[in-house]
Amino acid sequence: PEIIPDGFYLMGNKANPQLPWLQAIIDAVRGVTHVAPADSDNSIMGLPCLGDGIIVSDSRGKGKGATNATYAVTTEVYPDSPTRPVTGDACNEAQVAA
Repeated sequence: PEIIPDGFYLMGNKANPQLPWLQAIIDAVRGVTHVAPADSDNSIMGLPCLGDGIIVSDSRGKGKGATNATYAVTTEVYPDSPTRPVTGDACNEAQVAA
């Protein structure tokens, strides 16, 4: 079964991940909410983590595929954290920080 990540995470473009930029986003979001930890396989949503809260995938079908922009990412945060509940407002603030 697929496990919903507990916290904020980023899904970058595998073909052009821009890791320093993704790390800067994670660093900004840490001041607002917690970052999703990797599972025991060092992955989130079945994709290997390249850093705290950072995964990458092919762009098609993952929210990044409508552009050929150098900087493209899908941001995710869920308010129903079982360990550290996050309000809807905090989810919005995390998206703004990103």
